[in-house]
Order: sequence, then C-alpha cells, then structure tokens
Amino acid sequence: MSSPTVNDKIGDAIRAIDSTRQYKLTVGDIDSIVWLDGKAPISNADIEAKIAEHDAADAQKVTDKASGRAKLQSGESLTAAETEALFG
Repeated sequence: MSSPTVNDKIGDAIRAIDSTRQYKLTVGDIDSIVWLDGKAPISNADIEAKIAEHDAADAQKVTDKASGRAKLQSGESLTAAETEALFG
C-alpha cells in the first residue's frame, strides 16, 4: 500500500469535515483550494487539524500492530486496538 499524497490527505480531511463540499485543488497546495459550492470555506487551520488527527490515528495503528505482534509472540493478551490493527 502506497502512502497517501498531500492531495489525498487534504481531500480526506475535507470529506471528514463535510462530505458534501465541492472544491478544486491544485497539486499539494492547501492555499489553492477553490470552493465550488457557494458555502463558506473550511479554514486551512481546520483542514490541517483534521490531517494531523488522521496522521496521529495512522501512527497509533502502526504502534498497535507492532505491540500486538510482540504480545502474540510472547503469549500475552491483546487489546481491542491491537486486535483491530492486526486482523482488521
């Protein structure tokens, strides 16, 4: 699985904030968002905060997966997050 592009992250953040929004985005530039739906723009700060939230959640999944693997190898019980990270 490849890493998401900047455009993917921006688009994911916008959809997480408001899935009805219509916009146009120039490659990798959050300042180039053109809102096409006539609604008030979502602030760059809100988009960046949602990107950071998604990045933190992704990092936690990696941590949970590594922890879960180690626990499986040592015979320890897994947390729900570790189970989800390992087995979906």
